[in-house]
Amino acid sequence: MGNKFWQINNRPAYMILLREKAYLKRYFPNFRVEVNGNILKCEGSMKPTAFSQSYRFELIYQYGKNPKTRILSSHILIDLKIHMFENGYLCLYYWKENPWNIKYHLFETIIPWLAEWILYYEVYELTGKWQGISAEHGARKEIPKE
Repeated sequence: MGNKFWQINNRPAYMILLREKAYLKRYFPNFRVEVNGNILKCEGSMKPTAFSQSYRFELIYQYGKNPKTRILSSHILIDLKIHMFENGYLCLYYWKENPWNIKYHLFETIIPWLAEWILYYEVYELTGKWQGISAEHGARKEIPKE
């Protein structure tokens, strides 16, 4: 149970998470990334434009589940209109239409999507309207099951 080489579909999840860590460190060397068992945690800051403030974030990826990302700084209030779940995690993609695939790499999906979310958030702050592409979530956003 406590074996860090936990298996899914005969593939060692720990090794795959170590690969994801290596990619993140290669492309974003200032991010702090750690792998513990079947969970990867990444914390860093990003400033999508020269005019943006810096946003500190946390990414948690438990192998085989949807990655979860939230802003740790900048005091963004939970608001379902800005593609955020009730628990404060960000809605970076429509998980019902395009479920997370273990073949995806965090450095080329979640991190760029997070930067894009921040840009849309900054526009929202100026205009009061979310300008990003969105799927209809209904009155309440449904939180993906883990």
